[in-house]
Amino acid sequence: MMRVGCAISNMLNKPLREVPVPFLFGLAVLISLLGVLLPESARFGNDWRNVRLDLLAPPFAAGSLYPPHVVLFTPHIVLPEALSILVQSVLLIVTLIVLIRRFDGTLAALFLTLGNPATLWAIQIGQLDWIAALALLLPAPLAGLALTAKPQAMFGIALLWARRRSWANFAAAVGVLTLGVCVYGAWWQLNELPTEAWAWSVSIFPFGVPAALYLAWRAWHAQRAAVMWAVLIAPLASPYFALYSLAPVLAVVCSQNRRLGAWLVLAVWYLFFYTMLREVNSGRF
Repeated sequence: MMRVGCAISNMLNKPLREVPVPFLFGLAVLISLLGVLLPESARFGNDWRNVRLDLLAPPFAAGSLYPPHVVLFTPHIVLPEALSILVQSVLLIVTLIVLIRRFDGTLAALFLTLGNPATLWAIQIGQLDWIAALALLLPAPLAGLALTAKPQAMFGIALLWARRRSWANFAAAVGVLTLGVCVYGAWWQLNELPTEAWAWSVSIFPFGVPAALYLAWRAWHAQRAAVMWAVLIAPLASPYFALYSLAPVLAVVCSQNRRLGAWLVLAVWYLFFYTMLREVNSGRF
């Protein structure tokens, strides 16, 4: 029994960088394929279907909740629906895997990241939080374009740009948002977040602002853990932060601090069941 426990411990502590890339990519494809083949009521891509149609419909932003330049990261909208859902799911899972590898995570970090309601829900409905997470992986100025595709997901990263004086990212972000307004006008006024979506927001704004300011201070002065503190700012300071948007946040935190990541995963499970029971009892689910 002790040998089995040691073997499991050694496996969980294995750096994800040492796991063959083809295996990890195959895992992402397998999960995505299973999701596409599920019965229609549980099939992947519920939200992605609507986003895809919004992005394809002329003129852009007639109902999209995303800024116009999001199409730069979603060329798969032109694929047939089933194939585009598959690609969307693979992109999300692969991005999470790359984040864990980038921040020296282990297999335990991978299991914690994938095995929780936030990530599973993000994969199941086909959310675009993976684009914002690319801001941690892409060079300037592409990182600026990525973050502004869904800024509420990880806007704390901008603090690190200021610390590093990465003005190219700020210029790209301001430039692309300004261009979007010049071409499409105040496109965000055409869109309204569905009322039921607010029920799944885990933000504690404005009460979380003091804690977010503390994390901003930690991120500014920290060395190795700066990114971890930065990605935790948004859930505390954003007026709206959906449960599924925690997926890339968990990937970073579980990689850099497994104990804190495990506590966050437990908190995610609690929030999921609490919100589910509340919605069922209110008759909205």
